[in-house]
Amino acid sequence: RQLEYHHGYIQWLFPLQERGLNISAEPLQKHEIESISKDEKALKRLLESYKLMLDFYGFKLVDENTGELRRLSGDSYKSRFRNLDTSSHNYLRITRILKCLGEFKYEYLKFPFLAAILRESITENKLSNCLRSCKDYWIETLRSPDERRAIRQYARELVEYRNKGMTPPKTHKAHRPQSTSAAAEETENMSSAKGDDDDHME
Repeated sequence: RQLEYHHGYIQWLFPLQERGLNISAEPLQKHEIESISKDEKALKRLLESYKLMLDFYGFKLVDENTGELRRLSGDSYKSRFRNLDTSSHNYLRITRILKCLGEFKYEYLKFPFLAAILRESITENKLSNCLRSCKDYWIETLRSPDERRAIRQYARELVEYRNKGMTPPKTHKAHRPQSTSAAAEETENMSSAKGDDDDHME
């Protein structure tokens, strides 16, 4: 209930380089991004914040390495899905969360999140009101053009199944392009190495 009706916390949990509604939360600075990215405890706290919000929205992170999501067990997801589907202010929060993940080492978490939202929106018809924000805003937070194309293709495939009155097989999943995954990791490694070189230069 507190996560639903209090709005200022989201800027603290998921800082960005842009100012939010909470005037007490300063925009994230580049040197802060560099410091947090090197701090394993800080990164772990960010991941725990992501898990907290996933739980609030009705999901569970089942694999921290791949970002795979599932519904919460039993019927516990139902009321949370209903809340998410009818409370559009959460859509702005999700945009912030995804942007924040990309500022650090969690870009890879976005793709499976989007796949889960699309599946629940299109195939299961549980989060249909989320679909527009997902297509217009959340997918656009992906930094890789290949990933954006892949997740949009997945959405089209789900729509095709739905239009035919068919349910996609369980094996039908969205696949994050491996080339972009490797490229993103290489870019992160290069950035880290450059940061180390800069430290030595100082």
